[in-house]
Amino acid sequence: MTYIPFFRLANARSGTSSLPGLLPVLLIVLVLLASALGGCQKAVLYPPGEGPRTPVAISADAPLADKAFAAYTQGDYRLASTLYDRLLQEPGLSRRETVEAWKYFALSNIAYGKHHLGLEALEKWRSLDPDAQTGAEWLNAYNRAMTGMSGTGAARTLEGTVQDDQRPWAVRAESALLLARMQWEGGDKASNAAALQTLETLYAQTAAPADAGLRATLESRLFTLLQETDENALARLAGHLTADNELRYPYSVILLEKARRTATDSADWPPAWQAIQRLRHTDTFADRLLLERVLMPLEQEFGRPSQGIALALPLTGPFGNIGWKILRGAGVAQWELARQGNDLSVTVINTAAEGWEQRLQALPEGVSIVGGPLQKETYTTMQRTGLLRQRAFFTFLTSLNDGEEGRTAWRFFSSPRDQIRSLLDFAQKDLEIAQYGVLAPDEPFGAHMAQMFRQTASEMGATTTVSATYTTKDTLTWSKVLHTFLRVPAQRPGEDTPMPPNPPFQAVFLPDGWQQMQALLPHFFYYQEDRMVFLGNALWEQGLSGSRDTETRYFNLSVFPGSWNPYAPTAAAMSLASALDESGLGQPDLWVGLGYDFVRFASMLGTPEKGEGAQAMNARIQSAQQMDWSIAPIRWTADGLAAQKMFLFTPAANGFAPIDPARFKERLENTRARHADRVKMLEEARQQKRQ
Repeated sequence: MTYIPFFRLANARSGTSSLPGLLPVLLIVLVLLASALGGCQKAVLYPPGEGPRTPVAISADAPLADKAFAAYTQGDYRLASTLYDRLLQEPGLSRRETVEAWKYFALSNIAYGKHHLGLEALEKWRSLDPDAQTGAEWLNAYNRAMTGMSGTGAARTLEGTVQDDQRPWAVRAESALLLARMQWEGGDKASNAAALQTLETLYAQTAAPADAGLRATLESRLFTLLQETDENALARLAGHLTADNELRYPYSVILLEKARRTATDSADWPPAWQAIQRLRHTDTFADRLLLERVLMPLEQEFGRPSQGIALALPLTGPFGNIGWKILRGAGVAQWELARQGNDLSVTVINTAAEGWEQRLQALPEGVSIVGGPLQKETYTTMQRTGLLRQRAFFTFLTSLNDGEEGRTAWRFFSSPRDQIRSLLDFAQKDLEIAQYGVLAPDEPFGAHMAQMFRQTASEMGATTTVSATYTTKDTLTWSKVLHTFLRVPAQRPGEDTPMPPNPPFQAVFLPDGWQQMQALLPHFFYYQEDRMVFLGNALWEQGLSGSRDTETRYFNLSVFPGSWNPYAPTAAAMSLASALDESGLGQPDLWVGLGYDFVRFASMLGTPEKGEGAQAMNARIQSAQQMDWSIAPIRWTADGLAAQKMFLFTPAANGFAPIDPARFKERLENTRARHADRVKMLEEARQQKRQ
């Protein structure tokens, strides 16, 4: 089949059309009609192995032009090239005869595989007939010539054409598409990024409302190219998909082709359907028919997807309130999915009720994904009774046992390491701090967090210079602990005021609750250490949530992590908040967002078949995790290990507020400068007394 790329009617930028907003299907019909009419002028390019092969009787004394065209139509492109070359050397050819000779000389060489020679002939044809380059035949030949060429020479030729403002938009667009394909076939990350940038730049040139037809054509053309792309190249391009870019060109077209290929059976159909629905329910495509052409045959084959998932949560007892919050968010997600046509059932099992193990065991086989549990002891029971082997469990736990995560079960919650990495990432990159201290309560939780901080800091290239502990209930000893921890110098002779300490670290990790921090941190200032950056943990959020008139004097350089950001919500978080508000269900928080995100995430995993291993599930996760999150996004490695890049906050008068890295660093630098001035003043006063 002859491939028709861009065409005269689509070339609104070249001034050859006054109908740039026509629907893509109308453009195709008109172009096909134009191509058919062009056949009356012998304007048909037959690639090797295609086209008529009926011998044409030509007498020996027939004109050279007739012999050349007969060779071309019979598929003898080598002979046709030779005859048209001879014809072009004959004197007295009319302009029309010269144009036709260059045209078929170009087409013959391209069909014969002489792509460089054919490209030179195309340029000669274009110079004699400028309108030719906006027609399907010229562009088709140009595509075949450039596709047949390889190496940096072809890339340079395409780049030059793309940047040539004197060339019609259709030619530049075709060149950009071919260049992008050449780039993504390069195979490395830089080449993929270059291809995507080429396509984004091209699409940006069609921003005007009247350019809808051009955008539609670009979408359709890219989709055609992606269908011809091998699995590895498409996977590399799909690796650039994120929740932020998947609804814009070219990423939207990549997502569509990825979804089309994913829908190979009923088990993989639901996540593919979900992806297409995300594209359908936005104004992503100018060519709306493109989505329907992909979706309709798939729905005819597999039908509308029907899924079942379960939530194993405590709905009574001390953790019942959290369970109901998760369930509230899950209900919003299920309702949203139902509005999009997704038949998703959610079964809830109360793990605080007697017989929950039997009810979990009795779930239908189609319910293969479970969210929960929320408590470690419940997880242990599931493991002991063999329930974890029957389904894929995404736990709301901070950690799993060594070797289990990504194999026995998965984590759908932040870990202590996530908290520490988020803090260190900020302190290292934004504040340029390399030395740290750790001051932890002398209890198992404090010891565990302190050890994890030292290990994580070492992995990230930071140094923990001092570690110390304090007794939580013996507050009278805290001053002595801080005196040693900060290495407070002894008061020297002649000093009215002792010099401030100079500890070998610039930030301190404090893994304890907010109530303890309010009593502990003033000791730093008592010893004149006002430059220290205080790194808290997620426990601070619990103490600060809902508080009013918080005393922040000692916490101006404090930062702590959290998984929910009520101050700068994502699009998903705003959708969740709007749905809750409409239903009178209050404001969302971390637990509501967790339930909301889990149901949407699970719906994108499809319906794994019984016995499907961890490796297959980890592959499903790689695609599902690209969704728009309401909580801080969770990312899984190819081995199923989860990590969450958490939001960062600082205590504020009304509770807490998001960190502004630039302002925080400025505040730190100003504090350090004032501290240095104070030290200088004290030293000068001491020197004067000695004199």
